[in-house]
Amino acid sequence: VPYELKAQGDDVYKDGQIIEVGIDKAAVDGKSFENLVLGDKAQVTIGDTLTEVKATLTVDKTTVAEGGTVTYTVTLTNAAGMPMASHGPLEFTLTDGTVVKIPANGTSGTAEVTAKDDIFTGGQD
Repeated sequence: VPYELKAQGDDVYKDGQIIEVGIDKAAVDGKSFENLVLGDKAQVTIGDTLTEVKATLTVDKTTVAEGGTVTYTVTLTNAAGMPMASHGPLEFTLTDGTVVKIPANGTSGTAEVTAKDDIFTGGQD
């Protein structure tokens, strides 16, 4: 009797998996086996295909006045540069603590940051 089990789909999170199936019991209506020995479980290893995902950080301007805003954008692409959109919600924390969120199945996310407005001249933060 054929047994079919759908393997996990290709995604960027999961690694390969092992599927293991065995026989728990065998029955025939109105009959019993004289000496049925059940064998070991059958095992299949499903290899993972590597899915490269690149997260690119961009900013909308290279200079900003104190009190002004800049917008950071994180964009997801694959090895061919095509947008990647099969995923759950993602969060990227930048080195300054800013968090950029990409919604589930989204290809990019943004965060707006206000530059500090301090009392010193020369932009000393």
